[in-house]
Amino acid sequence: MTPKEGVCLCLVDLRQKPTFKILGLVFDLWRTKANNTFHYWVEILRKILPVSQIEEAKRDKQKYQELWEGLSEYLLIIDSAEQAIERPGNYQKQRKYYSGEKKIHTLKNKFRVLPGGEDIVDIPIGQLGKISDITLFRNNRQNLDAKQRFLGDKAYIGEEFITTAYKKPKKAEP
Repeated sequence: MTPKEGVCLCLVDLRQKPTFKILGLVFDLWRTKANNTFHYWVEILRKILPVSQIEEAKRDKQKYQELWEGLSEYLLIIDSAEQAIERPGNYQKQRKYYSGEKKIHTLKNKFRVLPGGEDIVDIPIGQLGKISDITLFRNNRQNLDAKQRFLGDKAYIGEEFITTAYKKPKKAEP
């Protein structure tokens, strides 16, 4: 397998999250070889590509504090996305990862970005698929600055720190 094919395999897996069996079929490999290739290239890409602003700042406590103070001036955009995973064999694990919204087993990734999508602030990944977006936010709220405000979709209605879109009723006056 060429380096270019290895990187393609890795990027396809990160974006689409197919099983290694399917990746093996696409790239004409055994699934164990697809798994090994993926993990080999992920480590290289982690060293080369920049991580989120939060991950970079976590190493230095003062820089981390300054980052959150600076970000508190912005209305950050927050959203979540689910990625399908292979159905776990154990029934208890199946229950943990089953997403009633998507009707499949998933992992949930949360995104925090600057207004206009200028830069990625943070992407906590790999949460259980059955947990709602607002619960994920509330579970991680202690890591955030108390002054920080967010802009989110209707999944976050009811959270005081998040402004959600309001849809005017059809027959209401302007």
